[in-house]
Amino acid sequence: MTERARTSLRMARTQGLFALRVGALTASGMLLGLLVWRQNWPGMLLLLSVGWRMANVGLGAFAFMAGYYLACAHEAPLAVTRFFPAAAAGLGPLLWVTQALALALPYGGLYRFGPAGLMLALVLTALPPLGAIGWLSPLLAAGPWFPATAVAGLVAMLLLFACTASPWAAMLRRWRRCAALLSLSAWAQLPLHAATAPLPPGWVALDTHSGRYPRDAMAILLREARLEQRVRAALKSGATLVLLPESAVGVWAPWVADSWRQTVDLARRQDAVLLLGAEIPRSDGRWADALLVRGALHGQLEARVPIPFGMWRPWDKISCRANWFGTGLVILRQHELALSFCYEDTLMFPLLWSFFRGHPQAIVSLADDWFAQGMTEPAVQRDALLAQAQLYGVPVLRALNAPLP
Repeated sequence: MTERARTSLRMARTQGLFALRVGALTASGMLLGLLVWRQNWPGMLLLLSVGWRMANVGLGAFAFMAGYYLACAHEAPLAVTRFFPAAAAGLGPLLWVTQALALALPYGGLYRFGPAGLMLALVLTALPPLGAIGWLSPLLAAGPWFPATAVAGLVAMLLLFACTASPWAAMLRRWRRCAALLSLSAWAQLPLHAATAPLPPGWVALDTHSGRYPRDAMAILLREARLEQRVRAALKSGATLVLLPESAVGVWAPWVADSWRQTVDLARRQDAVLLLGAEIPRSDGRWADALLVRGALHGQLEARVPIPFGMWRPWDKISCRANWFGTGLVILRQHELALSFCYEDTLMFPLLWSFFRGHPQAIVSLADDWFAQGMTEPAVQRDALLAQAQLYGVPVLRALNAPLP
């Protein structure tokens, strides 16, 4: 064999080994993402710093984090198909892969800056604009690691990520470091569902299993009648605040408002408050994903971060309005509350901004997962919200519309 042939063979082997290493790192990131969110172990997200450090090169770090984000959103292609059955077959996989690559890019690009680069990447993927698609941020680990510490806990979590990815840690035997972090992360799961301050008495959230909102007028009337019946029963049982899921009453047209008039009047007479998830159309063709306040109080609050492409489409005339930097705060019954609409449950910055701007005493979450039949998305969304509630040390009032049984 000639020297040139041997050189070519060595290069081929080197490239093959590198490709194998990149593939293994991607698979490792996916495995960790699936393990964390299927088992509800957000504290174990600290192990991402191990994979990031072991990548050795920027491309490896990029591949590892791309694997994690691919795992976090692995049900996206199916969700896109259910949201948009007439869309091209490749649209779902394209959006799935694109968001993962976009979120992984800072981790690879900043790898050469060491632990400081990791901290910066964590911040960049948690805050807008990347934060608008940065669901299930590794910073959600701050909840079980530093409960009831709010912003200080997030800073401490950033420092913990940096410490576990620092050069001194890399000098330890890798298996020892992994074992130590695994043990600590397992310990951090224990208080995930620890009790927080209780919700005020009489506050009720009504979950539904109504599926997608119907388009037929008769089906809408029947659905609303069943829902009103449940609300009236809650009011007669002494409820002082009743929360319904996102889009529970559909488009808030005049005839829908008329159908709810008796129930709203009953709430007003009992000095109770109704929180109704609704869609509010605008004259320009856009619409708002809203929470209507009715009964003893009257008002309207809107989602800040509607899910991109599914609801928020700024390139389209028909799109839900977004207000990324709204506070999401409301005062009801002398209690300051932070609102979280469905997709916002999985993001870091909406509730972070709420707690930075005010002092909420509880989180009110409303979700509509009509499309999630057979999917883990509702459970993952709930767990991400609970991790944040633990970080801020507040209780959660949450109403969910699940798929039809």
